[in-house]
Amino acid sequence: MKDFILHIWDYLREIFVVRLPSFPIAIRCALFLIVFFTTAIAELYIFIAVQRRFLYYRLQRDTIWKNKFSNILGNMIVYGENETNEAIVQHFLPRFERMSIHRSSVRRILVQQLLEYRESFSGNTSQVLRDIYLGLNLDQYPKKKLRSRLAKDKAAAIRELSLMQVPGLVDLISAYADKSVDVANVDAYSALLRLDKVNPLGVLNTIQQPLSDWGQLMLFDAIIKTPGINIPAFSTWLASANDSIVLLCLKLIAHFQQHEAIPMLLNLLAHQNVEVRVWAVRVLGKLEDPLCEGELVTIYPNESLIVKSEILGALGKIASGEQIDFLRSCTTAPEFEIRNKARELLKAQEKSGTMLSNNTVDSNGVLHHALNGF
Repeated sequence: MKDFILHIWDYLREIFVVRLPSFPIAIRCALFLIVFFTTAIAELYIFIAVQRRFLYYRLQRDTIWKNKFSNILGNMIVYGENETNEAIVQHFLPRFERMSIHRSSVRRILVQQLLEYRESFSGNTSQVLRDIYLGLNLDQYPKKKLRSRLAKDKAAAIRELSLMQVPGLVDLISAYADKSVDVANVDAYSALLRLDKVNPLGVLNTIQQPLSDWGQLMLFDAIIKTPGINIPAFSTWLASANDSIVLLCLKLIAHFQQHEAIPMLLNLLAHQNVEVRVWAVRVLGKLEDPLCEGELVTIYPNESLIVKSEILGALGKIASGEQIDFLRSCTTAPEFEIRNKARELLKAQEKSGTMLSNNTVDSNGVLHHALNGF
């Protein structure tokens, strides 16, 4: 084996050292490329092997620490039902302090476990987890991340601080609201909803930048899932100059079925933003107030196709039976989508029995004519 290796070495040395100057330029370039790519491939395989070994080591390390923290947290949850929160914290806090939480890798796993457990439990257990978090001064690290230039770091820090309800952070997080970065922006608003105990929904008055659909969804989720929020009349914000706030409040009005907002919704039918008009019509349909049908039919001729289609959908949800003649007239509209939707609504109202027999003498004949070819 040794002689074979020496033979190969001598052969390569003869080619690349002794005989190389005598080769044509094309051969020399080819030999150079062979050496270059062989070296690159060898380095790549070495890099992959090292990375896999490192990932395997980190996974094993994280698993060990996760099991340790899970055991302590599990014992803490079932520890002494008659013990006060302060006694439980004083009993388990030294155990966490003796661990290497000064290392970022260990601290990351501990914070992740605390957040997961806090989301899963409520009441005294949730409070104990928060006290452990604050007792270990873990809030200082996300506070430092708030000064990061990376939006994802700011967003993660805001989520962590809001979930742990760290005191005195309303003013601090307010500074990160209404920035150009939507990720940190929305998380700051969601955090203010959870942390501000006096006027949590006052954050809707401070939003100046337009919210994306994703941002509206995140705020919608935070509002309906945050405990202890007194749900106001969201029609208060329907006059906002920020159309994204109007859209958010329209969705909240539909979710909470706030029928007292109907007069304001009718006013929005003249809004200059088409999306706002579409959502206003959609919400009126979900509230199912027959008194709105007349106004919807009135604005129908002057609206765009998307709003007309939404008006027909709203009339179908209300289904009072008062607009049968209007629906019949829509079956001859030039737009296929309108004709098709009107026929579907007529057929649905016929099955549900909401068609008024006194609208016409031969209502069945007219209906069959409207549904011809459907």
